[in-house]
Amino acid sequence: MVICDRSVLDNYAYLVFAAGRQRWLEPLVNRWMKSYDLLFKVPISGDPAADGVRDTDLFFMRQIDRLVDELVAERGLACERLPEGGRERWGEVVRERVLRLPALDEKLF
Repeated sequence: MVICDRSVLDNYAYLVFAAGRQRWLEPLVNRWMKSYDLLFKVPISGDPAADGVRDTDLFFMRQIDRLVDELVAERGLACERLPEGGRERWGEVVRERVLRLPALDEKLF
C-alpha cells in the first residue's frame, strides 16, 4: 500500500496555474489517476503559516484548491472530501475508508 499526500492531479494543477493547460500531458495524468484506489480532498484549514516550504499567499492557495476541484470534476473522479473543521478526525476517516477497500481485505487477510 502506498499513501501519498499529493496526487499527480495536484501537481498538474500547479502547472496549469503557472503555464496553462498542457493538453499533451493530460492523457498521462488521466491514466495515472486511474492507479489510485482512493482520492481524498483535504479542505483549506486555517490561514497559511510560513514554514519555509509552502506558499503563504491565501489567494494562490484558494486558486489551486479551486483548480483541483475543477480538474477532479472534469474527469468525473470519485473524490472523498474530508470534513471542514474536523481536522483531528481526518486520519480516522481515511483509515476507516481504506479498511473498507475490498482489495485490501483480500491481500492482507
